[in-house]
Amino acid sequence: TRIAGEDRFDTASKIVSQLDLPVDKAYVSTGMNFADALTGSALAAKDNASMLLVRQNAVPSSTKDIIEEKGIINFIILGGTGAVSDTVELQLKDEEVVIEPGEMILHFIDVGQGDSILIETACDSYVLIDGGPSGAGDDLVVYLNNLEIDRLDKVIATHEHADHVGGLVSVYESPIEVGTTYGSQYEHDTITAENFRSLAEEHSVYETATAFDTLNLNCEYTEMSFIHPYEGAAGDIHYMNLVLNVEFNEFSALITGDAEKESENAMIDNASEYLSSDILKVGHHGSRTSSSQDFLEVVSPSTAIIQVGEDNRYGHPHEETLNRLALADVDIYRNDISGTIVITSDGVGYQVDTDPYVYDPEEPEPEPEPTRVNINTASLEELQEIVHIGEARAQEIIELRPFTSLDQLTQVSGIGPARLQDIKDEGIAYVE
Repeated sequence: TRIAGEDRFDTASKIVSQLDLPVDKAYVSTGMNFADALTGSALAAKDNASMLLVRQNAVPSSTKDIIEEKGIINFIILGGTGAVSDTVELQLKDEEVVIEPGEMILHFIDVGQGDSILIETACDSYVLIDGGPSGAGDDLVVYLNNLEIDRLDKVIATHEHADHVGGLVSVYESPIEVGTTYGSQYEHDTITAENFRSLAEEHSVYETATAFDTLNLNCEYTEMSFIHPYEGAAGDIHYMNLVLNVEFNEFSALITGDAEKESENAMIDNASEYLSSDILKVGHHGSRTSSSQDFLEVVSPSTAIIQVGEDNRYGHPHEETLNRLALADVDIYRNDISGTIVITSDGVGYQVDTDPYVYDPEEPEPEPEPTRVNINTASLEELQEIVHIGEARAQEIIELRPFTSLDQLTQVSGIGPARLQDIKDEGIAYVE
């Protein structure tokens, strides 16, 4: 039996409800720290109590509902105020707390064929995720200057491809100060990547990140944490790409860099409760290798942003991806059509500063069944539809038949066990 909620907070509440756990008291932990939640669960089990998850500065509605439903009044809060704030303690005591989170602003900056996202928190701290290609670096610095930003608290390089870190070189070489830079554990062997890494280490505190590392922004109602890749993970540059979960009170966004289907599957398996998001920054510029149907079903975004350059040589975004997004009833926004896209959230809802891209989806047609070939009756031309069968081997098959099984194809010149297995795997050839 699987117990799952809309997010990790709802899942914890459903576990208490559906398993009818003791409710005399509850252990409370931040839902943004896996270690705290795991330790708390063990303590709760030992103490015959329930386990609930909260945000650092707010009690989610699903947690409030289970507290009210079960009448829980005794709480043991794990961690200091840096993990669970005094505001949460007051809310757990049912004391009235006025929530005024302010605004979070996300800038999906038009850098051509590349990614660059600036996040302004309600506390006037700034997080820059990627910087686009080298040619966009100067314009990126101008954009930041126009916002009168003289310090970036955090810079994140999702991975070291040139269209993500090239423009960051200009940021480090500008007068803008950088606090901490987070990079992937995969070091790309290119001049651009090495230059980025060298400047990041020179002009900021440089750290590599893995899943469940958090950004300490000291900003109420705001939580940002990496959810991929896991510590010890290994793979190519796209698999080791950093993925960031952004939460601002009840608003959420998922910043995926160039994450592809393999990474998406890993997140579904290991971090599904962090995936549900209002905003999805579509992986890999809308490539068909990203934004799988399974991933979209779990994330369930209302809005998708595709950072892509006009008339790019890769054909991004691919029709398959646009179709999946449209069929999922997601509003699509594209930098190549709208330029820079700005989203403003009050912590509950959000507004986009432009109109969505209109795409008419096509219902996917089922793939036709492959034409099967009976090797005992097929013509010379039909036999050549089978993998590894050319004209000479087709003629030899005709001379050797009838066959009683496909295994007898090893009698044909040049067909050994490996090629026989390929023929079987293809599923076209058969014997009758």
